[in-house]
Amino acid sequence: MSLAISKQKIYEMLVEEISQTIARLTKGYLATCDAAIKAQGRMESRYDTIKEEQSKLADVIGMQVYEQRERLRLLQYFWSITTVTTGTVIGPGSLVVVEAENQEKVYFLIESGGGCIFELEGHEVNCISIQAPLARSLIGHTQGEIVEMKIGGRKRLLTVKSLQ
Repeated sequence: MSLAISKQKIYEMLVEEISQTIARLTKGYLATCDAAIKAQGRMESRYDTIKEEQSKLADVIGMQVYEQRERLRLLQYFWSITTVTTGTVIGPGSLVVVEAENQEKVYFLIESGGGCIFELEGHEVNCISIQAPLARSLIGHTQGEIVEMKIGGRKRLLTVKSLQ
């Protein structure tokens, strides 16, 4: 599989996805805060806990907004210090094609924003955090090497087909 995928494009797609998540969460946070403020202050019975529940929900959503903003900040910082030139050793910022069990997969190793999957140039690109077990197994290897990885007590062999 030849890679004609732009790391810059993947980065931009990640930033867009995280930004949209922040916008959705912020909208939900503001609506929940508004509902908590407008909820009746005095309980009509001991079972009437709407104001308290709305406030707690707003706190949880507010924390999610904070976490997503941190995720975006870390991704932007990571990108600013990562070289986007072709590397010879797998590390943060690498775009790697791996073959396992006769299937090729494309992985983009990043500091923050793992878990996103994008369709780009006819390839499915899996963005994985450098803390993920797969990424930790790949880091430090080079093109052509066979990487041994244990998953759930089962040994799996991965071949590094190409690297950017």
